[in-house]
Amino acid sequence: GELNTGYEPSVYLARSVSRPEWFLSIAPVRGGMAGEDHGSVTEENTAEDGASLLREGVIGVAAGSAGMAAMTGVLFGGVAVGAFDFAPIAGLAAIVGLGENRSIGYALLSVAGVTIWPLLFVAIGDRVPGRSPPLRGLSFGTVMWSGLVLAFYAGQSGSTLVFYAAFTLLAHWAYAFVLGAASEVFAERMPDFDIENLPFV
Repeated sequence: GELNTGYEPSVYLARSVSRPEWFLSIAPVRGGMAGEDHGSVTEENTAEDGASLLREGVIGVAAGSAGMAAMTGVLFGGVAVGAFDFAPIAGLAAIVGLGENRSIGYALLSVAGVTIWPLLFVAIGDRVPGRSPPLRGLSFGTVMWSGLVLAFYAGQSGSTLVFYAAFTLLAHWAYAFVLGAASEVFAERMPDFDIENLPFV
């Protein structure tokens, strides 16, 4: 039978550099005749890329929200045993000019937990040690903890300092492990977005 290469032949005129005459040349052009406007193809690819980015963003926010819920539970456990104090977190609100408010400070921390940290995890996740997203999350959480444990230190000492370090590390592990696990689950179960129904298509 006839070989189907997936290309449509296009006949066009081309002028030789060394010879003055015109000649016919046959060239394979994918997707239609030569000179066809491929703008619609480009627009479709752009829409698909946009849909993919939007889907990844939704997954990141959902996974980050689950991670923050896990972190919050552990931190409140630390408060209950006197190992953690939300007072340093109030400083986040002061940085943006809203005064030292613990609720606003933790709200800002939560915003970072559902947006910035998930995006960072996605960006560097393949370079983080671990055989699966949840295990890579533990490595990611350890790196996060190494900086934030100093930022939120409130003068604890002795056994309280040990509990502070342990609870904050556990909180970051809980956040990052859930972040990795939830990202994996949502990526497997969330269907691709229909680009025809997106507002920017």
